[in-house]
Amino acid sequence: MLVSVIDHGMGTASAMTARFAASGGNTVNSSIAAGVLALGDYHGGAIEKAMEQLIKVRNAGKFVKDALANKQTIYGFGHKIYKDSDPRVASVLEVCEKAGFKSKNIELVQEIEKEIEDQKGKKIVLNIDGLMAAILLEMGFNPLQGKGLFVIARTPGLTAQVVEELQSDDHVRRIDEDKISIVKTKTKNLYPFFIKHIRKLTL
Repeated sequence: MLVSVIDHGMGTASAMTARFAASGGNTVNSSIAAGVLALGDYHGGAIEKAMEQLIKVRNAGKFVKDALANKQTIYGFGHKIYKDSDPRVASVLEVCEKAGFKSKNIELVQEIEKEIEDQKGKKIVLNIDGLMAAILLEMGFNPLQGKGLFVIARTPGLTAQVVEELQSDDHVRRIDEDKISIVKTKTKNLYPFFIKHIRKLTL
């Protein structure tokens, strides 16, 4: 499980944060810490959320039906890249089978995956977060420990990202202006306002 979530490439919030911190001349430990601080509910929090959700599930069919009806997120399912199956799930399940590790929670998440496809008419794959949630619950971990386990697992990946950044000849990363998009908010966005007036002052 630790190996399966060790790194997701340079494009993630945690990797980019760690690399940007390192590019500014910070130490290995502070740059890794910056990457860890970027892990939150939207990036790195799915295992904790999935564990909290699974604890309450008594019937997979009813759970999926209620979640779809109320437009609630079913944590641990779906992936931007993997549409048919998550290869990490298959690898960890193979390890479980070889070790003789069985769990009603694993059966539950697999049943939820089937129910989602049956009720939604579209396959939303069980991802590694969902499987880890099932296994960790069976092993006696609580949701907060699940989040902690993800942090532990991701730290070696962040270390590799930071060391590579520090050993490069380029310093102070900067994203080109034409590649930056303004974040849409419900209130007035201050960023373009500030940029507009700052440019007036510097002309």
